[in-house]
Amino acid sequence: LMQTEKEDMILKVFLVFQEMKNVGMLPDVAMYNSLLRACAVTGNIERAQSVLRRMEMDGIVPNRGTLKEAVTLAKNARRSEFALSIWATMHKKTSQTVPLKPKVSVEMMGDLMNNYASDLQKTSNHEERIVIHREMMNLYQGFISKLEEFELHDTFEEIACNLTFLLSALKAAVSCEYHSEVDEEKTRSRELACEIVGFEIFQNEHHTDIDRAGKKAIQLATDWLYAFEIS
Repeated sequence: LMQTEKEDMILKVFLVFQEMKNVGMLPDVAMYNSLLRACAVTGNIERAQSVLRRMEMDGIVPNRGTLKEAVTLAKNARRSEFALSIWATMHKKTSQTVPLKPKVSVEMMGDLMNNYASDLQKTSNHEERIVIHREMMNLYQGFISKLEEFELHDTFEEIACNLTFLLSALKAAVSCEYHSEVDEEKTRSRELACEIVGFEIFQNEHHTDIDRAGKKAIQLATDWLYAFEIS
């Protein structure tokens, strides 16, 4: 779809939603998910945030479908914090929320990480690649910090065994450390790489499914970690 056609589609979906409210129909989570799906088509974060505010005002609790649309939106807009905010809302300990199973949470965040990794393969533009690498690091840090905040140990164990997710974040951190021209960002990237390579899964030296770039990233991060430990 062309951009104008996408915008027209969003407008029609929102108009139908408003008409349903005008005739007295109470919106449910499925209706709000339809609005988010329309926003996801164009990566329209501002409209999506407005939808979420309306959901909250109407007392509608996000479900797995809401998160699915949020992940799609985060892919198109490269704004992982949007998906993370929906995920966090679903895991706040209230009587209404229904937390996702650990495997499902990791699959959804892994899908988002894989999408960013796929975007990297489609561009050789230095600035665009740095933006994607930053978003991959943000996704990793945001997800890990939420797991710690909510004390979701089972989900943390699930992510600790997910080589694809961790390796993507590690390669992003190493690349950002190498290419960034900002000292503060280089330091943050190096520290993040050291944190990730500290996962037990990287202590296995017999991974046959890691590509050359991945092995190089692991070696660099391991060297940095060793330098930190002896300094």
